[in-house]
Amino acid sequence: MSQAALRPLTVGEILDQSFGLYRRYLPVLVTIAVVCTLLPQVALAWWAVTMEPADVVRHFGLYILLVVAAVIAGALSAGASTLVLCEGYLGRTLPTGDALRRAWALLLSIIGISIETSLAVFLGALLLIIPGIIVACGYAVATQALMVEPGLKMQTAMSRSWALTKGSRLRVFGVLFVTCVILAVIIFGAAAVLGLIGSAAGLSTKGTGTEPSFAFEVAFQAGSIIVKTVLMPLLTCALTVTYFDLRVRAEGFDLEALAAALPAA
Repeated sequence: MSQAALRPLTVGEILDQSFGLYRRYLPVLVTIAVVCTLLPQVALAWWAVTMEPADVVRHFGLYILLVVAAVIAGALSAGASTLVLCEGYLGRTLPTGDALRRAWALLLSIIGISIETSLAVFLGALLLIIPGIIVACGYAVATQALMVEPGLKMQTAMSRSWALTKGSRLRVFGVLFVTCVILAVIIFGAAAVLGLIGSAAGLSTKGTGTEPSFAFEVAFQAGSIIVKTVLMPLLTCALTVTYFDLRVRAEGFDLEALAAALPAA
């Protein structure tokens, strides 16, 4: 662990630590994402490519089932990835299988945090955006608290996150904003490349409108899955470093003492 991690970090240092975690654990994070989410992502992508509007109405129940499967798979992936990163940040190693098993045991709580936070952010965003941002920053590290601190449930993890971020939400916002901007630039850049490929391949005309060719739609969906699988762990890395920084600030721990106090892998 670097010396910067043993004291409160600036936003720039948090981002630097996050990129370090991302580079170190990217193969493991991609493996977890592929194991957990590849099948539902491919199923949803194939649905988007092949289904006509009439088919969507007729098979709406199947679509809902696929969405639910994707939510469950995403929650399992997020929980396991968070565990691997938290243990790694504390200088410990957690096997992928153990991370998945521990995340599975807390799956309902992870899903509950995701749903409740999303609803709270949405309702807050309806009130002139700012309350939604405050809520998002307040609950930003709830999953990290759930996965790291023993005995927490969904509501207590959210309360824990709210307490830890008190007085530091502007810093949390800075980390989230910069990370999301980086992700957005890369994702839109990848979309632009795919658009150029589609333009070079030509467009097929359906009815009175012009729609992308089937080959381009398949390439676009495949590219989207690959980009999300590779890039989205960066956000989890940023939130993990932020969580430990908040604990150092709020509770006066250095990470060596914190690692000794937390459950072993």
